[in-house]
Amino acid sequence: MVAEYRELIDLQRPHVDGFLAETIASVNEAKAVLSAAQQSGSRIMLGLTVMDDDGCRLRSGEPLKDALDAAAAFDPLAIVINCSKTRGGLAGNASAAKIWRSFWWFCQRLHRR
Repeated sequence: MVAEYRELIDLQRPHVDGFLAETIASVNEAKAVLSAAQQSGSRIMLGLTVMDDDGCRLRSGEPLKDALDAAAAFDPLAIVINCSKTRGGLAGNASAAKIWRSFWWFCQRLHRR
């Protein structure tokens, strides 16, 4: 998985100002994309996705804290929660804010009713 992310980063790096890895659903996937960015000398923002009914768990079922702890070793530009329902994102944000020094949260909504 690291090789695939590395290829994507290397192909795009000359043409972009930075990277945002979005909708990352597991600790292994987070480590892979962060490793690829580190190997290529690129800074990156990490967008994690959490369960809609439990914002303290990634969609893989793993604790959000495990992903935040793993990400800390890579010093990403930011960590965000995306592609999660408001309730899950808010819970994830509250959990992350307690254990991560700079946490940004946003919720993407395609349709407002």
